[in-house]
Amino acid sequence: MVVIEDKKGNRYLERVEIGKTLNNHLGKIDLGALVTASSGHEYRSESGKEFYVYRPTISDYIYLMPRGAQIIYPKDLGHILFHLDLRPGVSVLESGVGSGALSLGLLAHGAKVVGVEIREDHLNLARKNVLNFFGESIKESYNLVNTDIMTFESTVRFDRMVLDLPEPWCVIERARSLLRQDGILCVYLTNVTQIITLNEALDRYRFHSRSYVELLERPWHYRSMIARPEHRMVAHTGFLIYARPGKAIDSKE
Repeated sequence: MVVIEDKKGNRYLERVEIGKTLNNHLGKIDLGALVTASSGHEYRSESGKEFYVYRPTISDYIYLMPRGAQIIYPKDLGHILFHLDLRPGVSVLESGVGSGALSLGLLAHGAKVVGVEIREDHLNLARKNVLNFFGESIKESYNLVNTDIMTFESTVRFDRMVLDLPEPWCVIERARSLLRQDGILCVYLTNVTQIITLNEALDRYRFHSRSYVELLERPWHYRSMIARPEHRMVAHTGFLIYARPGKAIDSKE
């Protein structure tokens, strides 16, 4: 996989293969000739237009990869990865894998991920996106299960758990039973009214050490002596809620 970027900053994610070509505003590009290309170098299309070729970072790939469900953006992903205190070997249960953006970040930090997804089309797209980036070897650390989180069974508890669901409060009791006592829960929600209902469930099952975060990212336009904020920014995407499990009110543990 490579990113092809023109002089104006337009980017295209492509797989280089012998005999494959790309036709766009740059003209005809022989993707087969880029198999031995050096990342970061400049090349020309058959019509003489210049472009750069480089290997995609995870951030590049997430922005450019095929999508089904809305992705969790890199600005939120970075916060999630560090606040979950990820390191190689940490087990993570991800419920609601969408297009696989969060899975990519978790796996890049060495986590062992089990993704539970009720929609088969989302599950298949997430698997495709992850394998396209990491290759087949990632299967050892990535297991996808096509089921509802409420019926998902596990003989072990997980170190971390991430919920990206429309009604996560319905599965907080289940989350409590699947998380280790010293585990961390992260919930991704898009509006404030959802947080109110979620808090009621977190109260009932005595999740503590809670934090609530919204991240805004404002890019700047800079050219010559002109510097100003961009007219468009990645503003509200979602709220990140973190909590640790405590003993539930009606728990027999």
